[in-house]
Amino acid sequence: MSLTAEEIRQHHRALYEHLVALVPEDDTVPDPEGLVRFLREELLPHAQEEEQELYDRIESLIPPGEATRTMRLDHEAIAWYTEELARLTATLASGPMDERAQYARQFVRRAHELAAIVRLHLEKEEQAYLPLYDRLTQERVLDVRTVPPPTASSPDLPNL
Repeated sequence: MSLTAEEIRQHHRALYEHLVALVPEDDTVPDPEGLVRFLREELLPHAQEEEQELYDRIESLIPPGEATRTMRLDHEAIAWYTEELARLTATLASGPMDERAQYARQFVRRAHELAAIVRLHLEKEEQAYLPLYDRLTQERVLDVRTVPPPTASSPDLPNL
């Protein structure tokens, strides 16, 4: 089944809204079974369908230099969360006393979100990019042990 990009975006928003409802801002999970059911019945099937319908179709269309774009977006998110945590820290230190508990909850939630993003980002680098990097750096090492040494009669070498 082919969906438009806008239909996929709408589905993403609906999935995220459902997830946020199951994991509210107060840092609790009031319905653990409901969360697991949502993840198994909604989110994971969505991910599988994306891999088949979206990723497989666009993989061959990725232009040079764009293969790492998603990783760079992670870095942008990490930078955003860092600044958000700095803002919340300043607010906690100088904000009105009656609002500090709310900001403290926001800080904890954002810190957990950032930790999850960083954990996933590092895992992606470890599993996807570092093996490629290792292969690339190993291929750049020139092993000349099997190449015979040049002889004096080689036309490219001056006679000594």
